[in-house]
Amino acid sequence: MNKGVFAQNFKYHYKRYLSIFFASLGFACLVGAITDYFVENPNVNSMSLFATVWNYVILLVSFCFILVGTIRRSGIVWSGILIYIFYLLWDFASYTFIGASRGIVLLSDGQWLLGTLFILYFLCAVGALVFGILLYVRIRQFLSRRYMSYVGLRTYALVFMIFVVVTYGILQPTITLLNQGNVSLLATLLEPLAVSFEALATFFVVIRLKSSY
Repeated sequence: MNKGVFAQNFKYHYKRYLSIFFASLGFACLVGAITDYFVENPNVNSMSLFATVWNYVILLVSFCFILVGTIRRSGIVWSGILIYIFYLLWDFASYTFIGASRGIVLLSDGQWLLGTLFILYFLCAVGALVFGILLYVRIRQFLSRRYMSYVGLRTYALVFMIFVVVTYGILQPTITLLNQGNVSLLATLLEPLAVSFEALATFFVVIRLKSSY
């Protein structure tokens, strides 16, 4: 395919190309995170291994569904998105108030930078939790034709994407690097990047509902 043909295709099908691009990046980063985890933790105990592997399996399944469904234009993409959103809702709900309490303790100890970052993480995680729930409900309603507002669905997807990218892609790695010091940069970035890229892929999948592009 020459450049002119590709440019023409991208112009009219950019939503599909971008959803595939970000879904592929997310999948690649997640595979890298899984590989790095097993390389860096060869002697991890069985309980920690089970919890980590279980989380990775859920994300991997959702990422596979999103990527394959986007490429094949199959309805399986929505199963992947719903699994992905549900996983993030569980994750945000589990760590949101831990982040808030940690931020308050750090601020009271005079650690203003870390404390502020934890509070910002808490606020953005709450935003992601709220809009994630709304997006999850609206997608299910949209697929069953009980909710017909494309603009509303697109808005929920956009705000959810922004909160996820800020929380996972920016605040979480920054806090980890500042709080743990000598932690591996690769291990710190790969999983948050995977989740962030998948949020971008989800947004572009949702806005494709308006057309066949």
